[in-house]
Amino acid sequence: MKILLILLLSQLSISKTKRMEFPIDKKDQMGEMFLKTGKLAANRHFSVDFKKVINKPIDSVLNALRSAEQRCNESYKTSRKFSNHDYPCKYHSPHVVEAVKHAIVIPGYSKNDFVQTKFIKKRGDQIVHELYLIKKKVVAGKKQYSLWTETLDDSTTKKLTGKDLKLQTAIKVSNSEFILKEISPNKTEVVFMYEMATDHWLVNKKIVAGKVFSDLNESILALFSKVEEQASFL
Repeated sequence: MKILLILLLSQLSISKTKRMEFPIDKKDQMGEMFLKTGKLAANRHFSVDFKKVINKPIDSVLNALRSAEQRCNESYKTSRKFSNHDYPCKYHSPHVVEAVKHAIVIPGYSKNDFVQTKFIKKRGDQIVHELYLIKKKVVAGKKQYSLWTETLDDSTTKKLTGKDLKLQTAIKVSNSEFILKEISPNKTEVVFMYEMATDHWLVNKKIVAGKVFSDLNESILALFSKVEEQASFL
């Protein structure tokens, strides 16, 4: 069954934080993707590690990752809650109704940081709010970027944006990190790390973990495919 998804090789110097720790009761490898799951208290945790080389400039890849608002499903345009119904979906994403950026209104954040609301239709409606944080540095003359995202609760979303936006998802905790390394002017290595925790009555069961792994694999590969396509024009 498809789960409710949104869209760390830790020890990396520009990583945001440590990995979640949980006892592992199942793991798998699908191609270059490594997946783990385990139960901790009432929650089932999932983690994913994936690495891919994209034959595009690092800035184009970063811009594509930051431009989720261009990836949506045109057939859902009349269902949009936060954006104009006439906004064109440049890149088709089957389950995404809309993705909207909100500026952060409190001090201490970069002008490149923002909060994004994503409205998804998959086994019912889901609305999530994610914080996007970006760090940049140069190592031995090569660019390295970190893009960190995490799902926010209602009170944190309101504090950061000044807007009263309501979360609607079964995923209790979700975060991801993209570590981008410039290999050459037209080649970028992306290390991707994803984690989530949920107490949803179905996803919480070990017996469905294999299907969850399959769904995660499919969703992440689809994301990278769209990002690679989008990076050609950014």
